[in-house]
Amino acid sequence: MSEAALIGIDWGTSNRRAWLFDRGGAVIAVRRDENGIAKDDAPRFAEGLDLLVKDWPRLPTLMAGMIGSRNGWLEAPYVQCPAGLAEIAARLVPVGDRADLAIVPGLSLAAGHGDVMRGEETQIVGLAGSGPSLALLPGTHSKWARVSDNRINSFRTFPTGELFAAILDHTVVGMLAESHEVTADGFDRGLTRACDGQFFLGNLFAARADILLGLSSPRDCAGYLSGLLVGAEVREGLTLFVPEEQVLVIGSDGLAHWYSLALERAGIAVDRRGEDVAATGLWRIANAAGLVA
Repeated sequence: MSEAALIGIDWGTSNRRAWLFDRGGAVIAVRRDENGIAKDDAPRFAEGLDLLVKDWPRLPTLMAGMIGSRNGWLEAPYVQCPAGLAEIAARLVPVGDRADLAIVPGLSLAAGHGDVMRGEETQIVGLAGSGPSLALLPGTHSKWARVSDNRINSFRTFPTGELFAAILDHTVVGMLAESHEVTADGFDRGLTRACDGQFFLGNLFAARADILLGLSSPRDCAGYLSGLLVGAEVREGLTLFVPEEQVLVIGSDGLAHWYSLALERAGIAVDRRGEDVAATGLWRIANAAGLVA
């Protein structure tokens, strides 16, 4: 692997992905596992990194995501928005005495309300174009971000995925759910009610009431809750960020599919991109920072 020049890692709470880049920025190897920061602690992060990239050459390595959070290896201070590639690349945080190992800072927003992101900024940098756009990154904490002139100008976080899990696992509303599986019928039913735009809390309890009254099935409970929550998020997001002609949806096929349905129901065109845009973002940041070997 003499052509290899950089290792990039997206290290989140639950899992992590590593890419080996050549000198031209092409990905020549990929590794993934479920050893996110929740599976490790600071004294073992170095060991965890070695296991992830074993058999790869020692190269400049750039990490993004929750590895740079307060619960990660080293807290990387936030860069305040508006910010783009130059500002992010200028604020990389080296790890210990290793000049070849650094963490991408997250972004913060303090105008009108406080908000933070870690990891999503790298994905957005991987997609940045010349024109204005609205990016949506579904997840445990979904991010909506307004991007123009290759800079993230504003964003808002929605804890939709966290609420979905909490309702299913820790409330009487989700007690009758058969599983966490999101069915198409259940999602459509919840989305339809969310699109009505009224009585969110009343419609939330209906997840239980409809099952007790024989109006819905326990199999569709998770789907109903997902449709209701995603629909409510999309309504709020489109109110806060008036879209251009379309919304960029960045994420795994499953989540991106459901969010795309909600956006299309609202009359918004969707441009879907996979999570691996993080690799492009890591390469661009490392290159701008002069890390590429």
